[in-house]
Amino acid sequence: RRGEGEALARRMDLMTKLESIKFAFRMGILAVNLGREYRRLVTDRDSAADGRVLCARILQDGGVLRPGEYAVPVVEEEERLWKMRYVGRRTGRRLFGSSAGGFETASLCATGHSNIVGPWQSATRQEKPMPFSAIAKLGLLTMGEILHVYRPLFWAQSEQQHSWHQVYGDGARRDSLSLGPARAWLVSLIMDVLSHHLTLAAAKDCRANVSRKRATPVWAGRKWKSDEFGTEIPATTVNELRRRKMRWMLYLLRSPAWDFLVQPMAEATTDGIGRYVPVLGKTVAGYIME
Repeated sequence: RRGEGEALARRMDLMTKLESIKFAFRMGILAVNLGREYRRLVTDRDSAADGRVLCARILQDGGVLRPGEYAVPVVEEEERLWKMRYVGRRTGRRLFGSSAGGFETASLCATGHSNIVGPWQSATRQEKPMPFSAIAKLGLLTMGEILHVYRPLFWAQSEQQHSWHQVYGDGARRDSLSLGPARAWLVSLIMDVLSHHLTLAAAKDCRANVSRKRATPVWAGRKWKSDEFGTEIPATTVNELRRRKMRWMLYLLRSPAWDFLVQPMAEATTDGIGRYVPVLGKTVAGYIME
């Protein structure tokens, strides 16, 4: 029996090492993308002022980080402004005549690229204080994602400590993260719930710079709804938050919830089905337990 316990403890050691590697890679992804988001907040303060820059870039299932908004580059905006100022045939824009009866074509032709985009560039590149709301949302998003990334590693470390304690008793190695099964279960659940609410708080005020041709599911109160003119949340973010919340059900299959609540109820239910349902009772009971 002790040999089986040592084998289980070694497997838990291996799982902890794998979770540590996954944690390092996920933190690297978050550091790169959240750092990029912060630089965008600093360089594009006008967009940050009305919340269009910061959108939830949360870690998706499998470690893929999908952007949730479309940022307009400066070059494209300059080209758009240049086209808007151009007047001539087949543009739909009128040439207004002067008091002498002639058209002001000379002044229009003399208008250079720098004269058109110069004031716009100077206005957008002025130093303005970054709004606290954008900083706060980025901070909430960072804390929520770090908790989401660290939670599997915390659970693996707790299971590792518990397995070694079962083998060696009080002489097992311990560290500051060593908790009992019940406390580890509760702390892990709190980390998941807190991570979800922090990420949601950062995502629900996001106004993505995307096309409004199709309504996007948004968070309103306690329900997701589609609002063509309201706050927009990318569909990938909505799906990922739903997936994370559904995984809370897995806590019912972990000790101590399984040992003291779910397993006794499941066994009582299957025993009743196997006893009172004729012919197929035991088969159905076994299927339900599985």
